[in-house]
Amino acid sequence: MLFPIEHGNSAMKTVNFVFPSGLIDNPIRPPVDTEMLEFDGKFWTLSGQRISYMRDKTKDERYFMLTLFAIAKELERSGNTSPVVEADLAVGLPPEHYALRQRFADYFKRGRVNFVFNGTPICLIIRHVFVYPQTYAAVVPQAGRLKDIPRTFIIDIGGYTTDVMLLRNAAPDLQFCRSLEMGVIPMSNDIISRVSAMYDIKIEDDHIADIIQGRPTILPQEVREVVFAKVRSYAYDILDKLRELQVDLRANPAIFIGGGSILFRSFVEESPLVAHADFVTDPKANAIGYGCWPLRSCDGWPHRITEGSYLRRDDKYRFSLGWGRDTAEKIAVGDFLEKLKNRKSDLIVQAVWEYIGNHPEVMAENAKIVITVRSTPTDEQTFAKIQSMIDAALESLKDNMKYQIEQENRSGQEEPTGPNQQDLDDMLDNLTIFDQ
Repeated sequence: MLFPIEHGNSAMKTVNFVFPSGLIDNPIRPPVDTEMLEFDGKFWTLSGQRISYMRDKTKDERYFMLTLFAIAKELERSGNTSPVVEADLAVGLPPEHYALRQRFADYFKRGRVNFVFNGTPICLIIRHVFVYPQTYAAVVPQAGRLKDIPRTFIIDIGGYTTDVMLLRNAAPDLQFCRSLEMGVIPMSNDIISRVSAMYDIKIEDDHIADIIQGRPTILPQEVREVVFAKVRSYAYDILDKLRELQVDLRANPAIFIGGGSILFRSFVEESPLVAHADFVTDPKANAIGYGCWPLRSCDGWPHRITEGSYLRRDDKYRFSLGWGRDTAEKIAVGDFLEKLKNRKSDLIVQAVWEYIGNHPEVMAENAKIVITVRSTPTDEQTFAKIQSMIDAALESLKDNMKYQIEQENRSGQEEPTGPNQQDLDDMLDNLTIFDQ
């Protein structure tokens, strides 16, 4: 099962959830009715107080615990009650930190991990960890429309950093990745401190977002004006710093992503430094992008992408397939494909093409594809069934012979020394069950 997860400084994101990157560890079970994860003798709960900025998220266990929360929440949502879950993780790093991808992947590879989430025991086996570049991942689902655009800047304004990537015809230019130590969190901290010092009013991040996005608030007008002015100034500072990094948004289109982009959108759109800007407003965009990637190493970034759940690179389709060993068909096919090594693709194409030929209806637009497989039992299942039938036949034969002996004893006849003709006929009749 694939779990795409974005490890943000401000919030964790999965395909279906966004929750703060904040944790509380309790040595004893807390007397609260909230989401709780028990692991390694500690009881963990989520907190709205996010973890302090960590450039290296592998230096302690907290982001691993947040990952377990993310997986558990997705499992709970899907209704998966399996006690053992085999997981593949799709995660990301900023482009400038992408060289550390092996270290980040190793951080999650723990073998078998046992924990309890909301009273439900889970045994997690993390099989593979795929590390992809943040920023680019957010535009993977729409990259098809970018392939005809010579230059596009992707600007990811996050909690503590603003990351920039240049795309050339939808392909990342690995020689042009920039990062600013400017993000929403230090800006918010500065505004909160300033409002507290000036007006003795304690505001939080939500107050700032409400003011900027025009939602109702009971804060005094002067406070709202200070907040609005500071956010506008910070947004303009980011655009000025980007120009210093040779990111000219007057000559090239830009795609803004990240929570900061949503907050700064109105100021970006009014700025004379930006000629054309699109916005990816879903905060889960990077996580969704990880899920669109193939389950393969990202050492060579893709050059050509189509929309969908697969990726096409160098004009080749790439998929990941997997199945268990619970039926004779799966075992036979799996063993055979292993023998084919790098010749699997030709066989799969031919087999699927033949299936399409026999079922042309599956190619119709919006067709609902239902594939029914009639499983052949494994050898073990077959032997067990045969044994059961033999046991039943012998039991029936024993009962018949016992009854025959009792009848003959009552008639004063001698006890037979072996089966008579009737016994043999009964035995032969019982053997017909093997014809089923």
